Amino acid sequence: MNTADLLNGILADRELHLHDPAHHLALPQFRVGALSSRAELHADAAVALRSFLNFEGEGWLCLGDHPEILSLPATKVNTVPGAWPHSGERASGNTSLHLQRAGDGWQLTWVEERAGGTATEEILTEVRFLGTRDMPPLRYAVHWHPEWIGGATAGHQELRPVHYRFLGFDHSKPS
Repeated sequence: MNTADLLNGILADRELHLHDPAHHLALPQFRVGALSSRAELHADAAVALRSFLNFEGEGWLCLGDHPEILSLPATKVNTVPGAWPHSGERASGNTSLHLQRAGDGWQLTWVEERAGGTATEEILTEVRFLGTRDMPPLRYAVHWHPEWIGGATAGHQELRPVHYRFLGFDHSKPS
């Protein structure tokens, strides 16, 4: 039995109650898997923004010269109302693209999901974060990896979050 199956079995039918039993969240489902990434640095804002907008996947974009966070469709975007990117994320299939300021430039990071991971102990969970008035909740995959605390002979192993990726928006209707 792998770690994901063990955790799903232990936590089956449990809910996380938030002060009021009427308001609860289902605990995440775990699956075996891992995330890998590659990054590029760009000194030019226009080059970084063009690369980000050419990636076909839904997402969001925050611009330093535009007051609102933009929601982006799953297709290539030709223009946006600003030219100074701050941060953003887009997702398509098993790959997401993350844009962020990095020093005097911009970093584009492609994150890809790999089924199975390098060990059965590597797991992925999905989490959701509230959106905005004009944007639905955001979905993320979190990669958890076992790490020895206190040494392999005298310590213990803990699962620690080591990576994440944007999965897209949660378009489901609230129940």
